[in-house]
Amino acid sequence: MEVQEKLLNVAAVAEWLSVTQAVVYRMVANGELPAIRVGQERIRFRPKDINAYLDRHSVNPKAAA
Repeated sequence: MEVQEKLLNVAAVAEWLSVTQAVVYRMVANGELPAIRVGQERIRFRPKDINAYLDRHSVNPKAAA
């Protein structure tokens, strides 16, 4: 049996990324952040997808200087 990771809601992702919930919804709408639709109105996120987003958007300190 595969172990399932706990899905995160918009509020949890917003807190994790230090942004507003509106920003999270915009990121999903723009295709920047993968989400899972649960029912017609709710969306959830896999922690591994949020980590992948952060990895893709990490700034190399040497490149930024």
